[in-house]
Amino acid sequence: MKNNANTIIQDEREIQNNDKALAGAGIVAILCSVIFMIFGLVKDNMVVGGIGMLQLCLMGITVAVIKGRKNSIELPKTFGGKTISTEMTAKGRLNRIGYCCLDSVAFCIGYTLIDMLLSDNVKASELAIQFVILYVISFIIEFVHAEYISRKYNKLMAEYEDDDEDNLG
Repeated sequence: MKNNANTIIQDEREIQNNDKALAGAGIVAILCSVIFMIFGLVKDNMVVGGIGMLQLCLMGITVAVIKGRKNSIELPKTFGGKTISTEMTAKGRLNRIGYCCLDSVAFCIGYTLIDMLLSDNVKASELAIQFVILYVISFIIEFVHAEYISRKYNKLMAEYEDDDEDNLG
């Protein structure tokens, strides 16, 4: 659809279709990067594996930056898709800590299993140390992210409530 100034105006359906197409292209690119990375690691070609890892990191950063520009917030969710509490109470924080613990354990188990499959000589002590280190790092990242999103969500909701009160009064 075009208006008189020869600028293109898109309705919501067109925007959703564009978003779906870009998401599909992103999924294909991520799968290619993962295959590229695994191929490089299996063939002991760290350059190829490193390029795959770099691509995945850049894609993640790009998505995070673009999503961060919007004035909307996606609430933090667990691996299972359940929304985590955003309450800024002790109970809400304990809820977030519990889900971050479960997600970190799930991530570490998956990573350790993949490491066991790709490695020839794996010692249990090395796996245990790696598991603990990964758990701590992933828990910290998960918890900081959940807290950041919760604070941002609560701040945005407070702004909306203030705007509603200003419009009513």
